[in-house]
This record gives sequence, structure tokens and C-alpha cells, in this order.
Amino acid sequence: MADGDNSWTIETVPQAFWDRIQGAGGDVRTFKESLANLSEADMREVVAQYDGLSETLVTRGFDRFPADLREELTETLEEIADWVITQGRAFYEDVLANPEKFPRRNQIRRPIFAGAVIEEYTRRFGPWRE
Repeated sequence: MADGDNSWTIETVPQAFWDRIQGAGGDVRTFKESLANLSEADMREVVAQYDGLSETLVTRGFDRFPADLREELTETLEEIADWVITQGRAFYEDVLANPEKFPRRNQIRRPIFAGAVIEEYTRRFGPWRE
């Protein structure tokens, strides 16, 4: 899919995306090491995949979120969704199917691998530009 195309969903993101997350075992250093052989274009694609999955989780589930979550800023919900993605495919699919399980802000912990992708991109290729 093209850079900037947020049509990435659970149905379209390749298994390699999830394998990288699973292989890191929650360790941000291991996750960053798994990005070492990716080109700049590949790194941008990983960011687009994260963005698409995050957006999908929020938009598909929003109407079924508990009332207090529907009051959160979209940016907050997307950051929580990024954490859900970091937990792996099975967790993501469970929350996608059961939006009432979408975590609250106080339930998430670091790391969130989406930020690690941007950090690694910046280290290797300079500041992120849309």
C-alpha cells in the first residue's frame, strides 16, 4: 500500500508486521533491532501500518466504547490503540471484536512500539516528514 494510505487493517497488514511485534516479547530494544534491515520506505510502511491499525481500532469500536472513553481526545484513543497493537495480534483482535475491552489511559504502560519506529527512523534517516 502506498505511503500515507491508512487503509491498513487487520485484514491487510502482513503477518510479518505481527511477527516483529511478537518476536520482540515486549522489549523495545529487541523491537528496534528488528527494524535494522528495513529501508526508509519500509520503515514508513511500518508507520503507516501502525496508523491504519490504530485508526481502525478506534473508528470501528468507538460507538461501543464505554461513555468515559468516548469523551477522550482522538489522539489519546489512538495512542491507547498503539499500545493495544504492541500487545500483539491476538490482543488486538480481541479488542477489535469487543470494543468494551478497549483499555483506559491508566491501564497502558510503556513501551509503545509505534514511537520506537519513529525514534529508529529519526536516528537513521533524520526527522520524520510527512
